[in-house]
Amino acid sequence: MNKNKRLIMLPGPTNVAEDVLEAMKYSVINHRGNEFHELYDEIQELLRYVFQTENFIALLSSSGTGGVEFAVTNFITKKDKVIACSTGEFGERLFERINAIGAETIKISKDLGDTIRASDVEEVIEKNPDATVLAIVFNETSTGACVWEIKKIMELAKSKGILTIVDSVSALGGVDIPTDKLGIDVHITGSQKCLACPPGLAFVSVSNEAIKKNKEIHNNGYFDLKAYLRFHEKKETPFTPALPLLYALKIALNKIKEEGLDNVFLRHKKCAEMFYNFANKMSLETFPKEYAKSITVITLKTPPSVKSSEIVEKMRKEHNIEIAKGFGPLSEKVIRIGCMGIINEEIVNITTKALEQTILSIE
Repeated sequence: MNKNKRLIMLPGPTNVAEDVLEAMKYSVINHRGNEFHELYDEIQELLRYVFQTENFIALLSSSGTGGVEFAVTNFITKKDKVIACSTGEFGERLFERINAIGAETIKISKDLGDTIRASDVEEVIEKNPDATVLAIVFNETSTGACVWEIKKIMELAKSKGILTIVDSVSALGGVDIPTDKLGIDVHITGSQKCLACPPGLAFVSVSNEAIKKNKEIHNNGYFDLKAYLRFHEKKETPFTPALPLLYALKIALNKIKEEGLDNVFLRHKKCAEMFYNFANKMSLETFPKEYAKSITVITLKTPPSVKSSEIVEKMRKEHNIEIAKGFGPLSEKVIRIGCMGIINEEIVNITTKALEQTILSIE
């Protein structure tokens, strides 16, 4: 590691390899020409590999939130009855966006640090047999709580013919969440987290069932699925894409493919275990419940009388390492560390050593 370079241990955006950054210097090309068509084809193939799907994948020049907007506006109408799951900030945002559409919404909420269980969803489905859509955040970035019963939850939804929307922005590429095997209809992620690419791109895998549902929906805006499907036939995007980011994405995705998904998932898991072992050694409590602990977002309670902002500031100023505070009510109560992207044992050791020194100097 270059000791003079800032280490980005945020839960997104995260560290980006030098060759991925260098790729952004490539010359601009005609986004309606043959060179772009080849690039588009390569990226679609690589994205399908990472998503573990045969589905069409919408390639959006936006943040991950744009991917959520795409999902909500293309697959939910006022006629729908939506089961929306919320365990934190990003679950709330998803719920609020669905409400804005005017759909009837049944909300499943859990306390911060807890997660959605299959039994929670089963109970709500039994009470609402006419539910048409289930929307859920797989990995809640604000709390570090993950929905580890996602397989059972998807099975429950699919057995009742319910369309499934899953936000995996802070997990896909770092955790094994196979789109087709789980039966996820609309699967969302972003470029800046586990894919280890600069921020600015979002990707949404769309099943044939979801495409059929979209036929009854009229969305003439920037995120109109029908436009993305039409231009997909030409190996293009409907609007000017962020070309430098696509160059970078191609390199980042190729690196994942070269390493192999199983190896990538194992590397993330081992690094998460190192962080949690460090927390035990330092007597730092994990914020999420034991059964909900995320692999990619490590969320730890701060020691008594120590503010998150003190730790974050010292880590940046004295160690050149960026970590994050909590959201909202957790702002000064937890620290969040990204365990994603190009994470490895060396990076974990550098981060935990600096964090130990920082905490001991404050207490």
